[in-house]
Amino acid sequence: MVRDLGYYTLAWTFVNILPAVTIAAIYHKIYHLGAGPTGACLGISLTIGTVLGELCAGRLSDYIMFRMAMRHDGIRKPEYRLYLSPLSAIFMPAGIIIFGATVGRTGFIPPLVGLAVGAFGLQIASTCLYAYISDCYRPQTPETGTLFNLGRGLSFFIPFAATPLANQITYLWAWFTFAAILFVTFLPVAALIWRGERWRIATGQPTFQGFTQ
Repeated sequence: MVRDLGYYTLAWTFVNILPAVTIAAIYHKIYHLGAGPTGACLGISLTIGTVLGELCAGRLSDYIMFRMAMRHDGIRKPEYRLYLSPLSAIFMPAGIIIFGATVGRTGFIPPLVGLAVGAFGLQIASTCLYAYISDCYRPQTPETGTLFNLGRGLSFFIPFAATPLANQITYLWAWFTFAAILFVTFLPVAALIWRGERWRIATGQPTFQGFTQ
């Protein structure tokens, strides 16, 4: 669970909190937009990415679970929920880099595309990780939701250092650094895909969660 929570916390930090904290100053300084247009830009881009991510993540996660269970005599292993999560490790860093590479170098729309791409990946991460934790700890599902909310609460402090860092090394390299950090924190989740079942058996958890019909 710690592996999932760490990845999710930084994903929420760099894809959701970071734009919310910094975009007002960035878009006012660079594009001379007021609070209203900037808020609309942020809200529309994140909404589009999140809605598309949710529409894709839920259906694809269920489809992968169904197909993998059919291949293994109906056994539904929680790790199957994580098979879609590598897409989040691609889309979220890509969205962060798109924002950093285009802000101040193009019009105000391309950075918003980066925000939408990142939000798309964040929704995939949220769906996969929460479903995996719920499958592993079904009686404790409400408590796991509380821990995910705790992870969101811990994400407040990093974005305040983002603008000073960007002023020193440019937005491109600052946001590239954030993308690299986020990608590295996915590696423990990737380890769960590979060895998660063995670790669950070693800790006495069930080797599967139900059967397909």
